[in-house]
Amino acid sequence: MNRDARFSRHVLIAWILWAVSLLLPAAGIRQGGALIRNDVLLPGWQVALAAESEPLRGMSVAGRIAVRIMGLTNLLMLVSPVTEVVRRRAVRQGFLVLAIGAAGLNASALLFNFASLLSYGYWVWLTSFIVLASTLWRYRSLRRD
Repeated sequence: MNRDARFSRHVLIAWILWAVSLLLPAAGIRQGGALIRNDVLLPGWQVALAAESEPLRGMSVAGRIAVRIMGLTNLLMLVSPVTEVVRRRAVRQGFLVLAIGAAGLNASALLFNFASLLSYGYWVWLTSFIVLASTLWRYRSLRRD
């Protein structure tokens, strides 16, 4: 299998992991933004919407900002197949920088007080960003333009 095909396969794997993670239980957040433990675990898509649409009570201002940006990282993953369609090295390099930043930011959820509220959907979601970033890093010298 050539490098181009491996790159495509790894980007697809990252995207599939991300899509599946949106359906898996990710965290406990009540309607209105209150954080809960083990009462109800919401799927990833609901957690992402709640992070963007409702203020999260019980968190510091920095934590709220980080969670909102984490929600926006889903847009990066949503459009990540662009690295396959657009055959420009600059696009891939831009995605590399954004993917590394997104993976780091998304991993920072473990540092906030709500790490105990996260479920396995979060881990699949985080893994998707790590796979995308590592794929873009590994194949950063692949010439496509």
